[in-house]
Amino acid sequence: MRRFVAVALALLVMVVVLYAIGSAGSARDTKSTALQLLPPAQRATTTPIQTAASGESTKAQTITSAQTSSIVTASRTDCRWRRYRDGAIGPDPDCDPGELDVGVVGHTGQTVCSPAWVAAASELQPPPATLERLLIEYQLPGSPASYVVARVVPVEAGGSPISPRNLYPLPLDGYGGQHTRMMVADQLHDEICSHKITVAQAANTLEGDWLSKGLPDDD
Repeated sequence: MRRFVAVALALLVMVVVLYAIGSAGSARDTKSTALQLLPPAQRATTTPIQTAASGESTKAQTITSAQTSSIVTASRTDCRWRRYRDGAIGPDPDCDPGELDVGVVGHTGQTVCSPAWVAAASELQPPPATLERLLIEYQLPGSPASYVVARVVPVEAGGSPISPRNLYPLPLDGYGGQHTRMMVADQLHDEICSHKITVAQAANTLEGDWLSKGLPDDD
């Protein structure tokens, strides 16, 4: 009798253990199936490791996109300098004909003849990529550091500080470059403010052979 009881207890324990193992496996399968049936938004919150990996991938794509969007392009490449016998380098009138500041004409005393106004207007600058774009349009070789964005009609002579029609590339140095040109612009500015010439007359000189006016030291 005792042997029968022992065998019965052993069989009962074995049944309990097998039932427990089967229940655990069923629970895992049920949880996996339930996860697949969840809506995508809830499934994402249930799997934080996968969500983090997806976020890193999106971040990498954003960085790559930002790095490839900095290429400078130009709408044309047929602009050419006008070179004069006296060494002056002028803009291509078809690309950059020059443009006056509309607020200057008739108000020179309050604008170009006011040092505070000239200083404030000179601080207005075109977008940073303007020089690179102009070098492409004019097909100019060499390093961008050798050039500067020049105003066809400088601010102190009444020109617009940022209009694309009033901007062209010039060598930073050299007789026909920016330094020489600013000497001429300063001379024309003094003549405007002493009422010897008008803003329109100064612009006409600067838009063409600006060295024909001569340098201040030539007098």
